[in-house]
Amino acid sequence: MDPPPLGMETPSLLWYHPLSALRWFRPVRPPLSFPLGRGGSARSVTGSVPPGSLPVMAAAAAVGAGRGLWAWMAGTRLGRWCRALVQDYAAALRETAQGARQRPVASALAAAALSGAAACGASVPSADSFEAAAVEAAGSLLLLSPGTRSPGAERHVQRVLRRREAGRLRYRDLLLLAVVYEAPRGAGAQLYASRCRYLRPRWREAPARLLDVGFCGRWWLLRRRLRDCDVNEDEFLALPPRLRRLEPRQLRSEHNERLFMEKFEPVVLSAEDAAAEETA
Repeated sequence: MDPPPLGMETPSLLWYHPLSALRWFRPVRPPLSFPLGRGGSARSVTGSVPPGSLPVMAAAAAVGAGRGLWAWMAGTRLGRWCRALVQDYAAALRETAQGARQRPVASALAAAALSGAAACGASVPSADSFEAAAVEAAGSLLLLSPGTRSPGAERHVQRVLRRREAGRLRYRDLLLLAVVYEAPRGAGAQLYASRCRYLRPRWREAPARLLDVGFCGRWWLLRRRLRDCDVNEDEFLALPPRLRRLEPRQLRSEHNERLFMEKFEPVVLSAEDAAAEETA
């Protein structure tokens, strides 16, 4: 095969890679090229190459061409930037591990706090779970007679269901917990009062609009309202204040259990009691 004419150099595979047109993929150093000038003498772009160094340069080019795409990308600007980024992160991890060995107690507390925060963030309840909990609470109240339902629990559940039917429930995920509150109007309302930012509810009205707080997979306000939902508090309004509230120890005390069991025992009269009954 005839040698190429002078000025028609044989391009290197590395220099003419398809990605070399991009700025971030431009090689840092141009690879070697081995053109052959007239008369069989070795030439390069910059000048003449001694004939004895041609085999060494050819071997170096063969090694560079066999490195592959990843090795070529390591020499680009993007590759250098990624290498520096990995080195920075590795140095930060080494310093963190060294600090954890020096202060194990503080490191354990920090790790526990981060783990707890991650667990809370992963268990934040969704808006669908709140609607399901509200419907389930309404079904639980329907199983009770109107005379034994808790008025507070019934009012809270009915308020939530009415806001749900009107489309006035709003759900916000706050990363570690979730809140559900009521809006003045539905989401599709196009009234001026619902669109004007000067007529929006104030921050001081937020506690009154709050309906529930979701944390650790539960809705706590709804759960609190449904506690003792089968006890009607209005029945005990006529009692003195000291009798309206019972402590847990009074409900399951040993004395009450003993009195409850004694009512099933037969009545035994002694001789004195029998004589008193006869004389009476």
